[in-house]
Amino acid sequence: MESLQLRTPELKGIASSRSPCITILVPVENLPRENRRGPGRLKRAVQEATQILAEKGVGPADIANLLGGIETIGAGLEIEPEHLGLVILRSPDISRHFLMHEPLQESVRVGEHFYIKPLLSLREADRNFFILALSQKNIRFFRCDRHDAQEAPLPKSVPKSLEEAMQTRQPDHMLDNRSTAGPSAGSMKGVMFGTSSDRDAKDEYLWHFFRSVDKGVYQILKDQQVPLVVAGVEYEVSIYRQVNSYQHLVEDAVYGAPDGMKDEELHKRAFEAVQKAFDKQKESTLAEFERLGTLRASTDLREIVKAAFDGRVNELFLARGIERPGVFIERTRKVQLHTQPKPDHVDLINLAAVHTLRNGGQAFLLRPERMPHRKEMAAFLRY
Repeated sequence: MESLQLRTPELKGIASSRSPCITILVPVENLPRENRRGPGRLKRAVQEATQILAEKGVGPADIANLLGGIETIGAGLEIEPEHLGLVILRSPDISRHFLMHEPLQESVRVGEHFYIKPLLSLREADRNFFILALSQKNIRFFRCDRHDAQEAPLPKSVPKSLEEAMQTRQPDHMLDNRSTAGPSAGSMKGVMFGTSSDRDAKDEYLWHFFRSVDKGVYQILKDQQVPLVVAGVEYEVSIYRQVNSYQHLVEDAVYGAPDGMKDEELHKRAFEAVQKAFDKQKESTLAEFERLGTLRASTDLREIVKAAFDGRVNELFLARGIERPGVFIERTRKVQLHTQPKPDHVDLINLAAVHTLRNGGQAFLLRPERMPHRKEMAAFLRY
């Protein structure tokens, strides 16, 4: 089974696939595996797709290549109780399938583009992120998705502890209050922090230590736009924020001593911080919609479809569970809406999402009640 996550470049690749594009949506019943009716449903889906492709003039050999192996997909799936649907994609370029965490209405769609709307929830639900666990004794760095966290190495230049950092760097002023162990320019051993000036010195040590850590983190993340969550005690997190140079540091942190947390707890709390930041960003974007007015924002379906085709849509919001059947004639740029779908009709909302992704924009699903002006689509335009 494919990983339950999609990055924007992957969605762009799916949206840009050559035709014919076959999208099969299959509900997965929450029953013991031996009682599932998946194989029967897949067989019916293949028969339906075969008929549609033949009617479109696709030859038997090409149909076999496009649909081969679909009927046996169900046997290899590791279906968990939270899985409610299966999406299968086939085209000359694409052969993929995904288990979904939301219910799907059974359907077979064959056309110029994939039915991409269900896949948007995969990118939203399974965001990649990083965790930087701050500790004076042991700095740790994790690559994460929604389900897992894997510890990853930092560059060799990054000190792993405050003691190691102090072996290579002294603050600008020397500590006056030392133990009987005598002066030690390269180690924390023998250093005591009893007075306020000593605590200031310790903060300076931490500042230099965390600046070295930040340089290593930035070396890894400089070309990415992935959220970074810092974990640590509050005053150390505060110092790290002073030296941070990575633009996508999450506002919330995981407060507490990371060394005292299980990795599972650290991951769970960090994901909650990422999700909160994502929701806040989305709300901020929607609030901006009202400010921009009609020059750079639109809720008009016909205008949005044409703007998406022209590459003018930067961000597109779609109402979950709503379709608008119709036709877009590229040559004349005419959008026709219909109340009763016909075989040559497409879902114009899906079409707008496809062209938005193809042209480097982003598309998001929202509950209908959260949509601006309760419309089925809303778009931020580039110009």
